[in-house]
Amino acid sequence: MKILIAGANGHLGRRFIESFGSEHDLIALVRSPAAAEVLFALPCQVAIVAYGDVQQMSRLADGAEVLINLTGSSRRPSQILTKKPTKKPPRLWWPPVSAPGFRGF
Repeated sequence: MKILIAGANGHLGRRFIESFGSEHDLIALVRSPAAAEVLFALPCQVAIVAYGDVQQMSRLADGAEVLINLTGSSRRPSQILTKKPTKKPPRLWWPPVSAPGFRGF
Protein backbone atom coordinates (compact mmCIF):
# COMPACT_ATOMS: atom_id res chain seq x y z
CA MET A 1 0.00 0.00 0.00
CA LYS A 2 1.33 3.47 -0.89
CA ILE A 3 1.18 5.76 2.15
CA LEU A 4 2.20 9.43 2.29
CA ILE A 5 3.33 10.79 5.64
CA ALA A 6 3.33 14.59 5.95
CA GLY A 7 5.62 15.74 8.76
CA ALA A 8 7.36 12.36 8.82
CA ASN A 9 10.50 13.58 10.57
CA GLY A 10 8.78 14.06 13.94
CA HIS A 11 8.67 11.49 16.73
CA LEU A 12 5.42 9.83 15.63
CA GLY A 13 6.42 9.85 11.97
CA ARG A 14 9.74 8.13 12.64
CA ARG A 15 8.08 5.53 14.88
CA PHE A 16 5.41 4.83 12.24
CA ILE A 17 8.07 4.38 9.55
CA GLU A 18 10.11 2.05 11.79
CA SER A 19 7.00 -0.03 12.49
CA PHE A 20 5.45 -0.24 9.02
CA GLY A 21 8.15 0.63 6.48
CA SER A 22 8.94 -2.96 5.62
CA GLU A 23 5.27 -3.76 4.97
CA HIS A 24 4.21 -0.74 2.90
CA ASP A 25 5.48 1.73 0.31
CA LEU A 26 6.01 4.72 2.60
CA ILE A 27 6.81 8.16 1.26
CA ALA A 28 8.00 10.54 3.95
CA LEU A 29 7.20 14.17 3.13
CA VAL A 30 9.44 16.81 4.70
CA ARG A 31 10.18 20.46 3.93
CA SER A 32 13.96 20.64 4.29
CA PRO A 33 17.15 18.66 3.70
CA ALA A 34 17.86 18.79 7.43
CA ALA A 35 14.49 17.18 8.18
CA ALA A 36 15.13 14.54 5.51
CA GLU A 37 18.52 13.64 6.97
CA VAL A 38 17.02 11.83 9.97
CA LEU A 39 14.90 9.63 7.67
CA PHE A 40 17.45 8.33 5.17
CA ALA A 41 18.34 5.32 7.36
CA LEU A 42 14.68 4.29 7.75
CA PRO A 43 12.66 2.00 5.43
CA CYS A 44 10.96 4.70 3.36
CA GLN A 45 11.36 6.99 0.39
CA VAL A 46 12.03 10.60 1.35
CA ALA A 47 10.61 13.54 -0.59
CA ILE A 48 11.62 17.11 0.20
CA VAL A 49 8.51 19.06 -0.71
CA ALA A 50 6.93 22.46 -0.86
CA TYR A 51 3.39 21.77 0.29
CA GLY A 52 2.18 24.63 -1.90
CA ASP A 53 3.73 23.15 -5.09
CA VAL A 54 0.63 21.73 -6.74
CA GLN A 55 2.45 19.77 -9.46
CA GLN A 56 4.94 18.15 -7.10
CA MET A 57 2.31 17.22 -4.53
CA SER A 58 -0.08 15.89 -7.20
CA ARG A 59 2.67 13.69 -8.61
CA LEU A 60 3.53 12.29 -5.17
CA ALA A 61 -0.11 11.76 -4.20
CA ASP A 62 -1.05 9.97 -7.41
CA GLY A 63 -1.97 6.40 -6.49
CA ALA A 64 -1.54 6.88 -2.75
CA GLU A 65 -4.14 5.10 -0.68
CA VAL A 66 -3.51 6.89 2.60
CA LEU A 67 -2.26 10.30 3.74
CA ILE A 68 -1.17 10.59 7.36
CA ASN A 69 -0.83 14.21 8.44
CA LEU A 70 1.65 14.56 11.31
CA THR A 71 2.50 18.18 10.58
CA GLY A 72 0.61 19.48 13.59
CA SER A 73 -1.52 21.56 11.24
CA SER A 74 -5.28 21.33 11.01
CA ARG A 75 -5.30 21.89 7.25
CA ARG A 76 -7.59 19.67 5.21
CA PRO A 77 -6.06 17.08 2.82
CA SER A 78 -6.77 19.32 -0.16
CA GLN A 79 -4.65 22.04 1.40
CA ILE A 80 -1.79 19.67 2.24
CA LEU A 81 -1.71 17.81 -1.05
CA THR A 82 -2.92 20.17 -3.72
CA LYS A 83 -5.40 22.80 -4.63
CA LYS A 84 -6.45 20.69 -7.59
CA PRO A 85 -7.64 17.07 -7.48
CA THR A 86 -5.15 14.31 -8.19
CA LYS A 87 -5.82 11.48 -10.63
CA LYS A 88 -6.35 9.10 -7.72
CA PRO A 89 -6.39 10.89 -4.34
CA PRO A 90 -5.79 9.01 -1.08
CA ARG A 91 -8.94 7.31 0.18
CA LEU A 92 -8.12 7.76 3.85
CA TRP A 93 -6.90 10.83 5.72
CA TRP A 94 -5.71 10.79 9.32
CA PRO A 95 -6.11 14.23 10.90
CA PRO A 96 -3.16 15.85 12.66
CA VAL A 97 -2.21 14.59 16.06
CA SER A 98 0.01 15.79 18.83
CA ALA A 99 2.54 13.69 20.74
CA PRO A 100 3.19 15.63 23.99
CA GLY A 101 2.92 13.24 26.91
CA PHE A 102 2.18 10.27 24.67
CA ARG A 103 3.86 7.03 25.73
CA GLY A 104 3.96 3.48 24.41
CA PHE A 105 3.78 3.83 20.63
